[in-house]
Order: sequence, then C-alpha cells, then structure tokens
Amino acid sequence: MTLQPRNLMDGEITSNDRIFAALSYLFVPVVSIIVLILDDTKARSFPRYHAIQSLGFMAAVMIYEFLAMVIFFCGSIVTLGIGSVILWILFFLPIIPMIYYTYKAGQGETFTIPSVTRIMQQQGWLPQSSNELMK
Repeated sequence: MTLQPRNLMDGEITSNDRIFAALSYLFVPVVSIIVLILDDTKARSFPRYHAIQSLGFMAAVMIYEFLAMVIFFCGSIVTLGIGSVILWILFFLPIIPMIYYTYKAGQGETFTIPSVTRIMQQQGWLPQSSNELMK
C-alpha cells in the first residue's frame, strides 16, 4: 500500500487529536467508536477523519483475513499440512500497515489508504480533500 501524505495546518491539530487518531488505528474499533461518540472529539475533524478511516481499514482487514483463512486451509490440505508451517504468517501481515498508520496519524498527518479511502470518499463517509477536512 502506498501512502499519499497530506499535512494539515499545524495550528489546528492538538496533541489530543493526534493521540486519538493514532489510537483509532491501534485499538480499532473501540477507540474509533469512542472518538465518534464523544462530543469533544467528534467535533474535531482530524480525529474524526482517522476514526472513520480506521473503521474502513478494519473492514478491509476482515476481508483479507477471511481470504487468508481460505488460502491457509486450502494450502494446508494440498500440501498435507506442510504448507501451514509457512502460511500462518498471512494472518499477521495486516499488523505492519496498522503500526505504520498509527505512527503517521500520531505525527499529525492525514493520508489515504489506496482502495479503502477512495471507496469511503465515494460513499460520502470521508471528505474528498484535505480542504474539506479543515472546515
């Protein structure tokens, strides 16, 4: 996945915003839902953007995990169990982008997750540009 970083104006993002945004990726969906429910954070565009995007990322990870399960099951059957020695790593691959997105959100950046963000923008769940995010 490639990232397209977009920095917001420094004066608008507080340290609490960055913390809530980062935790939205690390403890999805719990923190994401809390961010969307609390009055203080749901009125702030930066943590709200990352909370919504992290929920979309979680949905993509769930689809990926289902496909990984099918591949693991089929690969284990075809190789008579020997493939399971290597294929178990498929289940841990989403941790890598999750940690990276947590870091980027903690740095105060907005970014796009290629397919996830585009779909969420088309559905109207996320703003189309960073200019809309700052409103």
